Amino acid sequence: MWLCILLCHIAFQNNLDGVILRCPNLNCQHYQTVRKGSFFTNGKHSMLTQLKIMVCFVSDVTVSSASRLLGIRRSTVTEYYDNLRGEIVDNLKDYPITFSDNGEYEVDECLLKHVYNPRNRKNVIQWIGGIVERTTGKVVLKRISDLTAQTLIPWIQEHVPHGSFIYTDELRSYSTLKDKEYTHLSVNHSKHEYSRQEQFGTEILNVHINTLEALNREVRRRFANKSSRRMDRIDMVLAEIMYRYSGRPLFWAFKV
Repeated sequence: MWLCILLCHIAFQNNLDGVILRCPNLNCQHYQTVRKGSFFTNGKHSMLTQLKIMVCFVSDVTVSSASRLLGIRRSTVTEYYDNLRGEIVDNLKDYPITFSDNGEYEVDECLLKHVYNPRNRKNVIQWIGGIVERTTGKVVLKRISDLTAQTLIPWIQEHVPHGSFIYTDELRSYSTLKDKEYTHLSVNHSKHEYSRQEQFGTEILNVHINTLEALNREVRRRFANKSSRRMDRIDMVLAEIMYRYSGRPLFWAFKV
């Protein structure tokens, strides 16, 4: 007796995707959708259309441009983009970005204004903390409640290996880093100091946070549209930026 253990033959069918998976036994009528267990399972569009949306997302095509290019409503593209970001969030939970070397790290923060909080239906401000490893380009971004040392220092210690060089701006909360087994150097933006070289033993250190400042501009660009500044979307967009800038394979997070 034939057992349908594996549905591995592709057969053409007049459905949304045009194909199905069927049993290789011609006398068996068992079949299933090619979408089963994938990102496309609950999609309303064909797999080809969904793949095109995925390619647009990975290529960093804006929602408006993808909508015009594919002839799909903007709201639909936005929904698919957020679903893809959700897959990245899940992937980062399983495979978080980690720093493993005692290298050079930049730490900075940026402010988002007019962020809508659906819990209290009010616009609030939201600080975003960022850490970038210079050698690898890996990035960690996180929503932070304030800029106090009690908030920033434990978060930095959680991610940055002890013995590393940490570069920051003149924010006073960072001043205790030198007591936490780090070599801490800062630039004073209030005095228009943005970069300098400093001798450390036999090494010449480039003290600046310009790499992270550029990343902060990217964060602000992502939230330039006020409609995107929602508390429930911030973590998804930050996860996408982390994933892209840390060199992860862009299709790896999606269950295709």
